[in-house]
Amino acid sequence: LMQLTLSLYLLCALIFFFPDKKVSQELMVLIAEEGQSVNLNCKFMHVIEGLYLKRTFGDVRNVLYVTQHGKIKKEDSAYENRTGYFEMNNTVTITLKHLKENDSDVYMCMAGMVINNDLVQKNSSPILLAIKSRYREKDHVDDSLIITYKPLTIFSPFLKDIKMDCTKNENQIMCTEQTYTK
Repeated sequence: LMQLTLSLYLLCALIFFFPDKKVSQELMVLIAEEGQSVNLNCKFMHVIEGLYLKRTFGDVRNVLYVTQHGKIKKEDSAYENRTGYFEMNNTVTITLKHLKENDSDVYMCMAGMVINNDLVQKNSSPILLAIKSRYREKDHVDDSLIITYKPLTIFSPFLKDIKMDCTKNENQIMCTEQTYTK
């Protein structure tokens, strides 16, 4: 349900920001916790000469630039020593490691490739990455866990944060969801 909600929010945001363009790309939604790693997959039809991984909505920046099939790699300082790169059959897998809550954003690969002797740039489908923060509060007992999802701040002020309070009772975990604005 959370993945569907994020997908719908992103679709609405894309339509809002680009009303004159058709939104026909497949959207992948990845949800991970702080400290984990995720793989972002980008597929292309031709041999990749160079590739950028870009953050495209919240904190717009070039996260990674790769040439010579991964032999030369330049990372943004915020991602230094936190990326991995693998390329095979025109498909790239970029691993983002040691995820931080502020890594939540929409990512896209932009590849340079030679088609009919022309250098052409092509974009991959967007990937919505939502990083959830997990922490324990002093007021709660040991088997209580507070999980806060903060993936939607990339579209603020249009969307809201979602907070889920989960408690374990006997063999059951009960969660309540609250939305709130900043």
